[in-house]
Amino acid sequence: MRPGIRWMWLAVVLLLGLGMAGVSLARAEVQAAPLADEVNLEVLLMAPQHVAAGARYVVNLEYSNRGSLASPQDTAVTVTLPDGVTFIAAKDRSGADLPPDSISGAQLTWQVGVLQPGDCLGHIFIELEVGGQVAEDTALEVQAEIASSSSELDLANNTASVTSLVCDMADSGKEAHVRQARPGDVITYTIRMNWMRRPGGMGGMPGDRQMQLTDTLPGAHQVRFLGWSGPVSGSVQGNQLTWQGRLQAGEPQVLQYRLGVLGEVQPGEIITNRAGLGWGFGHMQFMPVTTVITLPQNARMVGPLGHQWSHQGEVDVHVPPGAVSETTRFEFHPLVSGTQVISGPPGWRFAHRAFEMNAFHFGEVHQFEKPITLTVNFGPQEIAGLQQNSLRLWYRSGPGEPWAMLGEPQQIQAGSASFTTTHFTQFALFGLPDSAYGYTLHLPVVARSAAVVQAVSDAGSDVQGSGAPR
Repeated sequence: MRPGIRWMWLAVVLLLGLGMAGVSLARAEVQAAPLADEVNLEVLLMAPQHVAAGARYVVNLEYSNRGSLASPQDTAVTVTLPDGVTFIAAKDRSGADLPPDSISGAQLTWQVGVLQPGDCLGHIFIELEVGGQVAEDTALEVQAEIASSSSELDLANNTASVTSLVCDMADSGKEAHVRQARPGDVITYTIRMNWMRRPGGMGGMPGDRQMQLTDTLPGAHQVRFLGWSGPVSGSVQGNQLTWQGRLQAGEPQVLQYRLGVLGEVQPGEIITNRAGLGWGFGHMQFMPVTTVITLPQNARMVGPLGHQWSHQGEVDVHVPPGAVSETTRFEFHPLVSGTQVISGPPGWRFAHRAFEMNAFHFGEVHQFEKPITLTVNFGPQEIAGLQQNSLRLWYRSGPGEPWAMLGEPQQIQAGSASFTTTHFTQFALFGLPDSAYGYTLHLPVVARSAAVVQAVSDAGSDVQGSGAPR
């Protein structure tokens, strides 16, 4: 997908989301007041704030009936396009083609038919193309009207308009690599600056522009600036990020930087980031970039004072004070369920406890400052056929990787075994069968034969040394 099209559809999605929010508020207002027995048609328009000459953009048209009576069959929506703009195509909200029923000059008409009372929003996404010779700073106003043969007491919402400003920087934009993040995550922001070449060359105009980027970062109570990614960097002072430089026409410039989400940010909070570009006498503001903070059910936020919790009674986690220096997200994930079995080291049998632990603070934490205690709880059925005192917690870096023993347990008592670790990974509980208790070492046949030969040879040497005949 071309960068321009990608940014265009990103703007459409954002505008659609904002439009739905606005419609929800409008409906709430309508419900607060009793409706008259009438048809009450409404039309809304949304479009990008800036568009480029020679480029395409999408206008989102919404229509509905907010009245208490159904509209007649002749209900129609008419859109009037401004000079310098050409109609390309139209689609419904599912992406299917939805061409106008009639086109007369700059007017496009759709016969939408009967709209039931309180009917859900109808959508028409209209793709337009700006002429290549339209001057910069030209205001392109798209108008819409919804009408029928029925009489309406309120005609104020039957018309709407939206204006987009022609700007050669319209292919510029900003986005975050995720729409949702968790405390302790890292969000990467990408800013694209592109001065689009007009068809036919620069026409004697300079081939570059002096640009200034200003980005207002979220508050220090939500994020921490972690640095720039890539070869281009700017400066940061407080919560203001700035960059200055010359932008060549037709040669996009990309800046990336990273923000770490602080562990104190609560689920449901929204991290908002705003940026804008300035050049000469021109300026454009990017759409706000928002990220919603979430927290999975199996996660816990742990600060320097430590924390202790249990996961479904199977594993207790005790993080002592000082194990982490800043609030960190801990996550627990079971690796098996029910009667699933994990293959362990040779000679060891699975004790039906396997899980993965992870910790995140501006990326994954691989080492803790103090040991963390993992207490694995079990019942008689989980360790049937195993010697309880032989239970050991083993770890591996991932599926298919070899197992390594974590170390001797802190304690083993009826129904539980406790171990300490300074790192998180995948863990599983294994034990030795009754017959193997005592860590009897069974060498391979070749190794045992070699050991026997060596033992006989050593015995012969001892006899020879004592003066006995060989």
